[in-house]
Amino acid sequence: MQTLVIYDIRDDRLRNRIAEACKDYGLLRVQWSAFLGDLNHNRRQELEQRLRRALGRKPGNIQLYPLCEHDAGLRVEIAGAAAPGAGGSGDEDGGSESRAERGRGPGRTGGGRGRGGRAGAGEGAARRAGGGGPRRRR
Repeated sequence: MQTLVIYDIRDDRLRNRIAEACKDYGLLRVQWSAFLGDLNHNRRQELEQRLRRALGRKPGNIQLYPLCEHDAGLRVEIAGAAAPGAGGSGDEDGGSESRAERGRGPGRTGGGRGRGGRAGAGEGAARRAGGGGPRRRR
């Protein structure tokens, strides 16, 4: 069953620990503070306990949403063009390939949150090209 994890945490160190926990469970970053991936009931409970321990009594909010395969299949991703100046000298990966080619989310300048992969980047490109799975009716 797909699991969506979203969080709102101000502390950079704690936010990074939450993101690392999500990655450790095989979830993929789909937004700056959102991860999605396939977890069974037991793994979801394990992750929930790990996130509870990490957050403790510190300020923040973490939400886990189990999604059935049907509802997860209705997911629609709307991605605009990269922001002007995204990438540039602050890109830790270097190279000339685009963020879409690397499966990366939008760029961000300045300090703050780290970068991560974006689930379904290839799928979105396939849909725009006319391929891909089922679409939502209009």
